Amino acid sequence: MGLNGMKNVVGIGGCAQQHGTVYTAQGFLAALQTADVSLPLHTQLQDYFTLPLSPIWMDSSTEEYCERLEEKIGSEELCNRTGSRAHARFSVHHIHRMVNESPELYESTERVLLVSNFLGTLLTGKYMAIDFSDGSGMNLLDVFRRSG
Repeated sequence: MGLNGMKNVVGIGGCAQQHGTVYTAQGFLAALQTADVSLPLHTQLQDYFTLPLSPIWMDSSTEEYCERLEEKIGSEELCNRTGSRAHARFSVHHIHRMVNESPELYESTERVLLVSNFLGTLLTGKYMAIDFSDGSGMNLLDVFRRSG
């Protein structure tokens, strides 16, 4: 049945935090698009995440990556470009940590999403873009050019 069960839905409200990252494994989107609506979604998708637990804003394990970024770019320049200094809760630092400490997991990742656009992805069955307001709180977005 897939997502066709959604055709009668008129509206959905949702809330998801900005500073959390979800790492989908290869085949996630295909599994989502062919999910059986009569079965729990979490059981059908459980094998399609690179990390079983998503790092969130309370994870401060990325301090060294914040320091590296500010040393490389300069804290003032980073703030000028992205609107913020480096903070451990920002997604870019969690991604950077994964690339450096678990490169094999990163290589098997189909997409890195914020919790906010992950919710939209679940609801639409296609990868949703990161909202500019969320992207500006990651140290990835050049806020003046609106690009990464």
